Amino acid sequence: MFVKAVYSMVALLTLATAEASSWKLRYELEEADTLTFGILPYKDPKQVRSELEPLAGYLSKQLARPVSVLVASSYQNLARLVDSGRISVAWFSRTSYDLLLAKQHRPWAILCHALPLNERGYRGLVITRADSGIADLGQLRGKSFAYVDRHSGTGFMAPNQILRDRGITPLSFFGTIVFTGSHGASAKGVLEGRFDAAAVYEDLVALLPPAERERLRILGTSGWIGADPLVVLDQGNNPQHERLRAVLLGMATDPEANQVLSHLIKVRGIKCFSRSDVAGGT
Repeated sequence: MFVKAVYSMVALLTLATAEASSWKLRYELEEADTLTFGILPYKDPKQVRSELEPLAGYLSKQLARPVSVLVASSYQNLARLVDSGRISVAWFSRTSYDLLLAKQHRPWAILCHALPLNERGYRGLVITRADSGIADLGQLRGKSFAYVDRHSGTGFMAPNQILRDRGITPLSFFGTIVFTGSHGASAKGVLEGRFDAAAVYEDLVALLPPAERERLRILGTSGWIGADPLVVLDQGNNPQHERLRAVLLGMATDPEANQVLSHLIKVRGIKCFSRSDVAGGT
């Protein structure tokens, strides 16, 4: 009787283990089939995911596979996620892509570019509150200043050029320097009075509600920065990459994509995806 019970228990454990392995395999297969779209944390992560949900839904339908959006914790974190293969495609800014590649060789390839409404690209701004009493960059001496990330073009590199052109050395000029991690957090900090000024990208301000936009003053504007690249691991003629590229490039002429592109224009100032980073590219 005891032996029979032991055999029954062993059988049940074996069955449970087999079922667990089956579920694990099924989960791994489902995960492997998901296209993970990684993006920089330019705003609050929940807001970024919400803004990209229509695009993810469109891609999922066209590719006949699940598409999830992953907001990286930082610019460098997004690079590590690409390097490790944990994400399928990454949406970088032009400057962050260039800087991260300059630091070390990475086996990356540009799938396509996100072409902004203004086909020259983006510009960085230095902003303050309209009621701050600050009307010139020189009045920021000893004040608090918010950057986004050291790998951000409009949130770090471009504003530093604006300051250098005025003979300003940030480390000795500002009283406090903060890195917020996102353009949205920087703009919010200025509006709430936590920072005297901040570096953000132009379209963020343009897309703010009018009541918030009117509360800001622009102290400086940078030169133009090129369109954002969408990046994958370089695997030669990977059929999945080629299919994703074709779907993204085809959105400009696909009636089903009209609402998605209209949404991207509204939330990010992006009008289409292009093979080139300039107007006229396909």
